[in-house]
Amino acid sequence: MEIQWNLLYGFPGEDPQEYAKLSELFPSLYHLEPPNGNGRVRSDRFSPYFTRPEAYAIENLRPNAAFQYVFPFPVESLARLAYYYEYDYADGRDVQAYVAPVLAKIAEWIALKGTVTLRYFDRDDGLLILNDTRPCATVFQRRLAGLERAIYLFCDTGRSLAKIVEHVAELDPQAPMDEAKLQQTLDCWVADRVMVYLDDRYLSLALRAG
Repeated sequence: MEIQWNLLYGFPGEDPQEYAKLSELFPSLYHLEPPNGNGRVRSDRFSPYFTRPEAYAIENLRPNAAFQYVFPFPVESLARLAYYYEYDYADGRDVQAYVAPVLAKIAEWIALKGTVTLRYFDRDDGLLILNDTRPCATVFQRRLAGLERAIYLFCDTGRSLAKIVEHVAELDPQAPMDEAKLQQTLDCWVADRVMVYLDDRYLSLALRAG
């Protein structure tokens, strides 16, 4: 299965701080498929951004600059035949400035494609071995056994803390649950970038080795 995706940015009214979060997140994902494209969202003819630009706080709609190099017509004529339009933001935001760190991470990600990995081997003896060659790796290899192994595998799907606590309790109903130690373990994995915490869920990042 081949994964293809792209990053669109520059939506009117978007929160620039979300791009700071992406810039922090992306190095944890360098072992996955990078985006195969990125670009600022366009205003196309017949789209809401074209028919009702004032509703989205965009202004100064004008034909994409490329049209003037293709058609020998004045701007008024280009405006009637163009399909792609450029525009300005009514609030004067500088999209390229706050997106630049993310685009730099994407360029680095693409350059590393196929050369780094974060994978796990689940051995028959109950040992889970994680190998990490990403630039952000804190150690090349870590070994998880027992409860740590069970938790990491359980978080192959995003899990809330409540679900993780519930799962641990089901594994051994007789053993007391040390929630402080559990939280410390999850925090350590997130800090070491072998797990992410997004939308109140923990997700393990290592890919299962074939």
